[in-house]
Amino acid sequence: MTPRDSCPVVIAACAWLFVVAGCSILSPQPERTKFFVLTSITGESATGTTPATGSGTSNLVIGIGPIEFPDYLRRPEVVTRTSPTTVELSDVDRWAEPLDSAFARVLSEDLSRLLGTQRMLTYPWYKSSRVDYQVECKVIHFETDSSGGSHLHAQWSIRDGAGKLLIARESDITDTEASSDKSPSASLSHDLGNLSQQIASQIRELSQPNNRRNAESGAR
Repeated sequence: MTPRDSCPVVIAACAWLFVVAGCSILSPQPERTKFFVLTSITGESATGTTPATGSGTSNLVIGIGPIEFPDYLRRPEVVTRTSPTTVELSDVDRWAEPLDSAFARVLSEDLSRLLGTQRMLTYPWYKSSRVDYQVECKVIHFETDSSGGSHLHAQWSIRDGAGKLLIARESDITDTEASSDKSPSASLSHDLGNLSQQIASQIRELSQPNNRRNAESGAR
């Protein structure tokens, strides 16, 4: 075969390779994106206490919100803290719902279970609605870190139905138990469960008649 005769063969072979490569590039690629959700506590609470059932708080109406969230967390990508001043956005891990909405939803579900009440309202509610306690929360940190741990730092308060401040607290919750099978949502849900337990504990104390009168007197 002369060089001239071999040219069509070479051209045909190159064309075939381009077709194969093009099909490989254009063919459907495996979906690598994973979607995560926050989950409420189940069974025993985050601190090992059995959630309330039929307790003295079962008739309370609890209002959740407003919930303040930092802008850097208001995004679909899962955020990982890599240093005190830097964060990393995941290429494949996504939140299945806005994180601030998920936070409010799970906090409401946790408190409902811990206090044994189904009477939960999410801010904003109608002015005519009766609320026994209003839980406000300002989230400062709510992310995992590069070592696999998680961190929830929040300032929160409880007001009575008239809007008077009864309690103001700050919680700094860290889960340093990194695990290869522990997802970001599982770690952060655990932290949120701990925060819910702290808030529920304060509401239980406030719901005692003497404690509520003392809190209201101190808020004046």
